[in-house]
Amino acid sequence: MNTIYKKLNKDDLHQSLLLFKKLKEEAAEVTYVDIVEKKQVENWLHQPNYYIYVAIIDEKIVGFFRGVRGLSNESHGILITIAIDPDYRNRHIAKSLILYSLDDIKKKEKNISLARAYVYSNNKASINTMLCCGFTISGSVYQHHFDAKTKTYIDDVIFHKILE
Repeated sequence: MNTIYKKLNKDDLHQSLLLFKKLKEEAAEVTYVDIVEKKQVENWLHQPNYYIYVAIIDEKIVGFFRGVRGLSNESHGILITIAIDPDYRNRHIAKSLILYSLDDIKKKEKNISLARAYVYSNNKASINTMLCCGFTISGSVYQHHFDAKTKTYIDDVIFHKILE
């Protein structure tokens, strides 16, 4: 099974929505579950401070990466959000998609030197992925999110990576 990593384009919008719908059905806690219209994703393609990449297997989008840079061209950092189709997890797709995307961004945007991500402290798989990608834990937001399943508050772990 060959995985293709590339920038998102208009032809990928429908497949992106299918992934987001699947994540919503899973009750995934990622911002993509709130996206319901192609226009919302298409708008990202026209934002100069958005960097969107996908992982594709058998013509199906199985991974989605979004990096958002501050509005100023002087902003040196991007905040990343990533999601993987539940049926394709534990195959190192997230790691490969993150590394591919950050490498491409760094080649094209010389003044972006930092990537940051926030991960819920109970999401061990994502924490391990970030560490495997060379991110460092730089702090946390204490009791930032209420987990309805466990009826407890959990922290956001803040990760960063210097892009060289």
